[in-house]
This record gives sequence, C-alpha cells and structure tokens, in this order.
Amino acid sequence: WGYFSQDNGDNTYHRDNTRVGDYRKVFAYVRKHSDPSQVIITRNFRTYYLDKAKFNIFDFGGEREVSDVSVGQIQALMQQYPSGWVVLFDNDDQFISKPAIDFIKKNMTQTDVSAIRGAAKAYTWGSASAQ
Repeated sequence: WGYFSQDNGDNTYHRDNTRVGDYRKVFAYVRKHSDPSQVIITRNFRTYYLDKAKFNIFDFGGEREVSDVSVGQIQALMQQYPSGWVVLFDNDDQFISKPAIDFIKKNMTQTDVSAIRGAAKAYTWGSASAQ
C-alpha cells in the first residue's frame, strides 16, 4: 500500500505536473489575461483548454507536421496581431525550429508567474499582459 500513498512525485496514482506542465493551469492564466484581439500560438491539441470562439489561435501542429514553425511564421503573426502569446512546453522543441525559439526568447517577454512554471513557458509581445 505504500506505493499508492508515496509522495515521490510520480507514480501511476500520483503525478507531479511541474515536469510536464499543468496545461489546465497555464491556459486558465492565459485565458484570463488575454483579449479577443490577441493571438495565442501553441500546439494543436492544447487548444482544448481555450475557447476557440473567443480567441485567435494559431496552432503549430503536432506529430504529423511536415515542417517546424519558422521565424518567418512568427514574424508574420506578430505583424498581423499587434499583441499575443506563445505558449510552449519542454516537448515542443521538435515542432518549432531552434531559430524560431531563439527569436521568441529575444523579442518577447517571458511570463514569470506561479501558474506558469516547470516545463511550461509563456511569452508575450505588444500589449499582451503578463500580470
């Protein structure tokens, strides 16, 4: 019975979401601090946590995508939308190019709040607020 109650951070009955990111908590924060004029850039299955009717969403695909998201795609979205969010998790590096990740880190502001920790990262530009 000790297996079921052990607090080692990860077993079948107890999960520690800090390593993989708590999608629900992250997107609840983003929803609360976004407005309909902004775009939210994230992977396709994560849009489940967003209300598609209220947000502009650019999903950069998943396992079946042929190419990674490029710097050009990010720049085009930044020109189209004066402000927005990029929500990434540690396992996204295989779907977004290294130059695009470097561009995001250099040209956007990383959100530093308790709701977005561990494997989760959120970046904003323009008037998108990270309060």
